[in-house]
Amino acid sequence: MQKILRNIVGLLLLQVLTGCAVTHNFGPYIGKVVDAETKAPIEGAAVYITCSTKTPNPGGITSHYADFKEVLTDQHGEFHLELRVTTFRLGHLWKPEPVVRVFKPGYGIFPHHQGTKSDILVEGTSHILPVNEYVNITLPKLKTRKERRDNYFHIRISFFPEIPFEKRKNVFRLENVERVYLGFKPTPEPQ
Repeated sequence: MQKILRNIVGLLLLQVLTGCAVTHNFGPYIGKVVDAETKAPIEGAAVYITCSTKTPNPGGITSHYADFKEVLTDQHGEFHLELRVTTFRLGHLWKPEPVVRVFKPGYGIFPHHQGTKSDILVEGTSHILPVNEYVNITLPKLKTRKERRDNYFHIRISFFPEIPFEKRKNVFRLENVERVYLGFKPTPEPQ
């Protein structure tokens, strides 16, 4: 009986320790961002991903921020974004897909605004971009202040202080452009 108990404890300990260093590659996500109406490329749109780990617990699954990366679209509206993350957390597993967003002030944010779309999505999802496939993402121009205010709350960068400022400065700057347009005070840069 004691030998069986030792083996069970050893297996449990091994399982916990193997979850200690978790490495994962996200992307590459490649594609182009265009205006939904004119089909013109949108330069300077922020394409950003937030990846997380998850841990099972008695109440369900808990998510934990792991990393963030942003890029701006070039003059042709194109982007290339990938991220390799290693984190050291006991018992953590990667959430299989990162949260991917595309934002430009004055446009609906992908994937939250109903007028946004991509020509290729992972089968069975409404917003997950496929890895290593060229994707066209269309963003609708927002015409009213109310549309922009409703859209603003999907940016969600200033709400995550755990993301280091150096990693999110482009989205932070674009978010402040939108805040000023909407009549809010700009968020001061962290010191």
